[in-house]
Amino acid sequence: MATDAQQKVPKQLLGDIAKADQAKLNHVDVDEKVQLPSPEVIAQEKQEQELKEKVQNFCKDNLKHTVSVEKNPLPDQDAISQEKQEKAFKESLEHFNKTSLRPTEPAVKNPLPDTEVINQEKKEVELRKSVSEFDKSKLAHVEPEEKLTLPDTEVIQQEKTELEKKKGIEQFNRRSLKHIETEEKNPLPSKDDIDLEKKCCK
Repeated sequence: MATDAQQKVPKQLLGDIAKADQAKLNHVDVDEKVQLPSPEVIAQEKQEQELKEKVQNFCKDNLKHTVSVEKNPLPDQDAISQEKQEKAFKESLEHFNKTSLRPTEPAVKNPLPDTEVINQEKKEVELRKSVSEFDKSKLAHVEPEEKLTLPDTEVIQQEKTELEKKKGIEQFNRRSLKHIETEEKNPLPSKDDIDLEKKCCK
């Protein structure tokens, strides 16, 4: 009995295949469509499967309770009003009518220097150049005159005498002085003299 595949294929095609010359056929490498997985792929699949099972069978009771912190809270009334003001300000700038501006003449803040300033700068530049490029050989030799001369013998002797006098005054011993009774040159008048003067005045 013919198989189902033989019944489906026409008899003429089967005859042509049987009569075909095998030398005219081209060699074709067999491309394996379904390859067996490598050990690395199998190990990776096992890890993924174990991870999925752990996630599915995870016990929520092991989790710690945490308080959620809102990172992006809704804006309050002040923030909303501020945003509205900023938006209105931007719109007013975008739709600003330039024709309402008054024409003004621009004022030059940094004008060009006048002739006097230019001439003064030229003089300063020339002066600096002449100082930096000055030829020292044009200077005349001058003998220095000593303004502070050393004192002669008489001046030194006089200074020594003055120093000795000052030293004698500073180191003077008061105990070497002799006691002297003071004599009153202008004594006060007595009572008789006062009465006599009064009588004379009358």
